[in-house]
Amino acid sequence: MESDRVERLKALATKVGQVAYAVHEYFGVGLLEKVYETALVHRLLLAGFTDSPVALLVNFGSYKFERRTVVASSSSTRSTCSTRQNLGVTNDT
Repeated sequence: MESDRVERLKALATKVGQVAYAVHEYFGVGLLEKVYETALVHRLLLAGFTDSPVALLVNFGSYKFERRTVVASSSSTRSTCSTRQNLGVTNDT
């Protein structure tokens, strides 16, 4: 059912938010983004998520680039979420 899927996604979002906040509390501010990203992925793996490669395709006006990163995803959402996602961001200012 759609409502079950929504509830599972809300629970996952809550868990990710809690883990992200714990990483933020531990390190504070001022470090490189890669430090926070690595710590977040590590903590999400410890929380039972699995890592998945994601390609972020970004359009910024006429400048386009792809950034590959690793994100953690729950095995319970693999049937409803793709492990490869595209993100298009445009800013034509």
